[in-house]
Amino acid sequence: MKSRDFCKGCRRLSGRYAMICCIMLFISLPIFPFVLVGHIVVAEWRVKNEPHVNKFAPVVLAEFTDQVFSATRESDTRDTGNMSYLTVMFSGGLGNRMFQYASLTCIAHHNKMQGHLPQGCILPEVFNIPNSELALSESIFSRPGINYPKFLEKSSYIWDKRTLRLNPKLNIELLGYFQSWKYFHSCKHKVRRQLSFKTDVVKAANMYLTQAANKAGEARPTFVSIHVRRGDITQVPHIAELGYTTATRQYFLNSMEYFKSRHKNIVFVVCSNDIKWSRENLSNNNNSIYFVDSGRDEVDLCILSRCNHSIISTGSYGWWGAWLASGEVTYYKHFPKPGSPLHKSFNPWDYFLPEWIGLD
Repeated sequence: MKSRDFCKGCRRLSGRYAMICCIMLFISLPIFPFVLVGHIVVAEWRVKNEPHVNKFAPVVLAEFTDQVFSATRESDTRDTGNMSYLTVMFSGGLGNRMFQYASLTCIAHHNKMQGHLPQGCILPEVFNIPNSELALSESIFSRPGINYPKFLEKSSYIWDKRTLRLNPKLNIELLGYFQSWKYFHSCKHKVRRQLSFKTDVVKAANMYLTQAANKAGEARPTFVSIHVRRGDITQVPHIAELGYTTATRQYFLNSMEYFKSRHKNIVFVVCSNDIKWSRENLSNNNNSIYFVDSGRDEVDLCILSRCNHSIISTGSYGWWGAWLASGEVTYYKHFPKPGSPLHKSFNPWDYFLPEWIGLD
């Protein structure tokens, strides 16, 4: 073949490839944003399948990109000097917010960033969170005209290792519940100091524990807390359909027998959002069990945290009572419901501490 014919053939071939590329580009334009920001697809799936993420999804779909992992882009640090900030969108109940706060604290520390606690957060009203640890000034993340990148966790009950490599040059907002002890295990002592209760809460909790000991006639009692969560799980069908379970009466009785076989002078202290069910199903014929009806979530949680050992049912509230108590713990091992949407996004090794004991 002559060189002139060869060149003509190449031009014809190149023209065909160019036309094919144009057609492919035209077809792919509608889905290009989803290819570029692959996590958007994940976020949309989670809106449908993971209830915890619904509150976060609107902002995620608009602003979450992989730039949170890139060290090549500069952050907007006009108002923060050389220190980048990390914050979290707080949501849920007290236990949920404690997970978010503890994870924020340690993730910020690991990535050499400043943790930022927005104004309006309820945690400083309950705990002795020092001002020096987290910025309590006007939230830089709510300033108009500045869009900060978002980090969306993959699942509420699975440790997301990507948090170990956030871009320290960016101001980033965490979206999710971060319900795994692995997020803050490396700085657990710091978290315990920051999540110490206010003096008035401690006084109220001690009053109930004193009453429990006096009723049982124990001068040196071994307190074992029992947290019974029912309420919303039994009253709202949608919650149960997602995979939340309620611990059975037999589970609580088995757990009580477990502790009685291992310790002396036990006084069981019950906190619950269904105190009526608890009295009807857990009462015994002696004074070794005490039912708390304080009407204050923070006081009940402080009571749980000040007991020697813990029996928990389901949910983050009882989880934190047990974690703060630092004693032996039994948990209901049939959570979440097998095959449920929640079960598919749940790793028990990331949620329950390895030394905790699962019982039927």
